Amino acid sequence: MVLIGVGSLGQAIARYEGFRSKGLKLVGLFDIDTSKHGHEVAGLPIRSYADLPEVVRDSEVKLAIIAVPATDAQQVADSLIEAGVRAILNYAPIILQVPDDIWVRYIDPVAVLHSMTYYLARNDE
Repeated sequence: MVLIGVGSLGQAIARYEGFRSKGLKLVGLFDIDTSKHGHEVAGLPIRSYADLPEVVRDSEVKLAIIAVPATDAQQVADSLIEAGVRAILNYAPIILQVPDDIWVRYIDPVAVLHSMTYYLARNDE
């Protein structure tokens, strides 16, 4: 599994111990921000986004996590799919356009919190 986007959210995801305890191995961290390249998070170096296709192919990665701004998510998804990824966990607040044989799951913490406040407000009435 690879993670693209190593901002605050991406770093938290990379450090999440639940992946390892469930047998999921994170093999690469990627970001377009060159000031992050070479820094380590959870024992993995942050690499250039340009290295992504090679790592995905060489490591036979089939699962990826996207934690980038919505404006970049579709391009990242397209690159992942072209490199061979078959499943994506998307944290970007956008619906990705992917082929039918690609599995995508969405996590939008802000949308979930908004829905929770709606139900709280209803219960307070």
